[in-house]
Amino acid sequence: MDKSAFMSLDFIVFSSHKTMTQSLKGTLNYNGFSCVHAHQPRNIELTNEQLRELSEEYYKHNNKKIKIISVYRDPMDRLISSFFQSLSVEKWGRTECGIEEELVNFNESILFSEDLNSIMERFWYYCAVKNGVNESLDLICDIYDIQQNEISFQEEKIFAKNEFPNIDLFVSRFDILKDNFSEGVSVITGRHVVEQIHNVASQKWYFKKYEEFKNNVQLPKVFIRNIYNSRRALNDVFYPGLFDNILNKTCERYGLRNIPK
Repeated sequence: MDKSAFMSLDFIVFSSHKTMTQSLKGTLNYNGFSCVHAHQPRNIELTNEQLRELSEEYYKHNNKKIKIISVYRDPMDRLISSFFQSLSVEKWGRTECGIEEELVNFNESILFSEDLNSIMERFWYYCAVKNGVNESLDLICDIYDIQQNEISFQEEKIFAKNEFPNIDLFVSRFDILKDNFSEGVSVITGRHVVEQIHNVASQKWYFKKYEEFKNNVQLPKVFIRNIYNSRRALNDVFYPGLFDNILNKTCERYGLRNIPK
């Protein structure tokens, strides 16, 4: 993204995969705002350093801060959703070493050719790989020198505005935003908006498989603990005081009881 394009933006939706990024961008653009979305700076052809520098220039040039939107989603829910998204566009869903193949015909998806245990083992691999990938909010904190405990969130506001040097950071929690989407976007724009919902699981060809998988998937509890412990600081922002409760409930629901044969 070149400098002139950046200076004309109203919002950047800078949020992890499967956190309503496309719906947010689509709604903002449909309602007359200039917005791009990214999971990391390279998605808009910028480095971390370039994004920080352009944000500073934006403030000087426009006499206002660039507005950045980010949404936090429960990590297990997000990983399952992201896994199925990968399997809907790639042959192996990034669970095989080597070059990934594009999925041309969904009838050839491993979701139809493999049983639950085989798909579940692929999910273990996916979790092990993806757990090393930063949440977008982690990247935002690194880029703009923000401590995670400096971010505040209040459920009743849907979106909470956090003011930092050169950026205004609007954060929400996925489950709350999903149920209050139009109202939430109206909070950050200051006016009524017409929502444009995109790329949601319920509209996908794999939805029945997705629901079946969510209801039956199990994985080693050490995986679950690693996934949640690596996001503890963010969990404390969006679910204050509930970390142990959430971790225990997730282990109870998804923890492996029998080793797949």
